[in-house]
Amino acid sequence: MRKRKIISMLLSVLMICSIALFGCNGSTAHEHNMLKHEAQEATCEQEGNIEYWECEDCGKLFLDENGETETALEDVIVPKKAHEFSLKVTVANKRYVENTLLSKSDLTFKFECDNCSTTQNVSSQDVTVDLSKPLVKGVNNFTATYSKDNVNLSCTFSVTAVQKELSDIQVTYTGKTEYLVNEDFDIDSLTVKAIYDNGTQEDVTELAQVEYDKSKAGEQEVTITYGGISKTITVTVTDIIQSLNVAVKEGRILVDGQKITADDLVVTAIGISNEEYEITDFTIVNDDLSYPQTTVKVEYQGVEGSVVVDVYNNFKFPAGTNAKFGAGINGMPKVEDNGFVGNLSQNSGASLKFRIVSEESA
Repeated sequence: MRKRKIISMLLSVLMICSIALFGCNGSTAHEHNMLKHEAQEATCEQEGNIEYWECEDCGKLFLDENGETETALEDVIVPKKAHEFSLKVTVANKRYVENTLLSKSDLTFKFECDNCSTTQNVSSQDVTVDLSKPLVKGVNNFTATYSKDNVNLSCTFSVTAVQKELSDIQVTYTGKTEYLVNEDFDIDSLTVKAIYDNGTQEDVTELAQVEYDKSKAGEQEVTITYGGISKTITVTVTDIIQSLNVAVKEGRILVDGQKITADDLVVTAIGISNEEYEITDFTIVNDDLSYPQTTVKVEYQGVEGSVVVDVYNNFKFPAGTNAKFGAGINGMPKVEDNGFVGNLSQNSGASLKFRIVSEESA
């Protein structure tokens, strides 16, 4: 009897367990509470999935809404897509000038995914760019190529160059610095280089303007100008003496037997420039004076000039005579600088120039 009760209890437990288990094994006694999962396209950042249903009660996955075709999670997941990279070049933000070479150090290379924001730095050693041609004014186009590990990517980029600007000129002169009047400046010994803001130089000697007044004697500045910038070279221009004007200084009374000195003369040199220069370092060729006239000659730089000099006899004026200093009337002499002139009645009114040598007592 007791044995029969135990068997009855075991059968009850088994029936309860069977009913509980049978509901999720397709028994019509259990209805799935389905949640639909819409299909999601996979990207390079996240996985996607196909369309499927999930029972919110038992957690099983199905390919249909009725729960007839069961599936697994790994079968509905769509893996991430691979990144679709493009090569990108960034040019340093700076001023680029024509006739210079673009430097690779001004370029930054990286990969950018076409579908997301993922980027990867790229070593410049793995990228080739032809930078051998100088930039021209305006837009300059380049092609960068990446080739490594069976990956080959290329892209184009551009750099805009502006016109170079003149910053200075350099003047080199190896010629002489002493010229004669009307002698042309030695342009063959002159070199003029234009220096631009991009660091380049250019020989512009033939385009430079040289200003130089070769007709003017003395120290001069030769001005060399290019592009509004000027430099100067100092030269000395010497006039060529063509003639000498010689004159006796005003008020000098020259006497027979006297030697004339440079202090008695005013000598003016006249150059081919028609400029006149008073000179003092001339040479007197003949300095002896003889009554009544002597032609005095002087020499300067191989050029001679002369002047006819009035030479007077020595005249001793006796002190205490009727001849007195005065206005030159009534036979009295008139003072004139270091000599004096008078109309002497004893000389029939003739004009006589003379110089006092000494005074004698009466």
